[in-house]
Amino acid sequence: MVGGLQCDMSYLLDVLKLLLGSYSGGFIVFWGAMLIAAAGTWILDFRYAERCAKLERTLFWAFGIAMILFAAWRPIGIARDDLQYLNIYDTVCPTLTCGKWIQGARDWGWYSLVGVLKSLVADPKVLLWLGAVGLLCKLLVIYNLVRRPLFVLLLYLSVYYELQDLTALRVSLSISVFMLGIWLVVKLNSWRYSVILLTCGFFHKQGYVAPLIIMGSILKPYRWLLTAFCIIPALLVFFGLYPQLQNFFSVNSWDFQNATVNQGLDLYLAAQQKGLYKESRNAPVVVYPLILFTLWLLLKAPSLNDKLHSIMAGCLAMGCLFLWGFVSLPDAQVRDWE
Repeated sequence: MVGGLQCDMSYLLDVLKLLLGSYSGGFIVFWGAMLIAAAGTWILDFRYAERCAKLERTLFWAFGIAMILFAAWRPIGIARDDLQYLNIYDTVCPTLTCGKWIQGARDWGWYSLVGVLKSLVADPKVLLWLGAVGLLCKLLVIYNLVRRPLFVLLLYLSVYYELQDLTALRVSLSISVFMLGIWLVVKLNSWRYSVILLTCGFFHKQGYVAPLIIMGSILKPYRWLLTAFCIIPALLVFFGLYPQLQNFFSVNSWDFQNATVNQGLDLYLAAQQKGLYKESRNAPVVVYPLILFTLWLLLKAPSLNDKLHSIMAGCLAMGCLFLWGFVSLPDAQVRDWE
């Protein structure tokens, strides 16, 4: 019995060493440690609420700083878009040398910041450093807006960290600006600070739709209207009733071809013509329970901050509309939904 237990423990240690030697394995170990920490604080909270709250915030920054450092100093090449970003880095000129303060055919804010950083440090890692600063901004917003920051960080690590902060660097910085805009609206209790949402598109063009979340201030007071905005698009997707964008953009009278290029849909349309999306679902299965769960929270949970509650309603409604509008282009659909 004891010998068998020792054998199992030895095997477990060998597996952990093997995991720590790989990027994906190390990520699983890190996520597991955060899960244990979050579950532990939740259990302790029943008896030691005040001390547990302090412990949770300490753990939040311990894990958060580790995530920031890894985002800043990770090896270039482990994320799927790294080679593409290296090519982009080569096309950006050092601003202080070439004198080009506005760079890039789009996403000017991101390209221009890279140009300035490249003037100071001629190393592709400036791309990662910029992403790490954006991640710090996100964590500051999370820390200041939620009651259980470690649980939110666990969710963030599970869903967004690899997808955005380590991979889609322009999208990630745009979302950092998006979250800062939300924080200003909530913290200063005024919708006029939502003007910062107009700048999200300067860092990634999909961010130009960010101001649409303000429609949550109209939907939230009317539960039936909010429910309709979320449920009807989801039902249309589920039953296969959605616009065929390839037909819409094939019309030449309004020069829709240029519109597809400007909005970045040309690559998606080309992929569709090659039959890439034939086996795709109308929407990822996980989307439907997520919509219902989030809507239930919005309708049932007490509103501790009306502005934040309205923003959450606007985000869900906007996501559902995009989920329906881009069904025929699954890559665009998922990116806009996220």
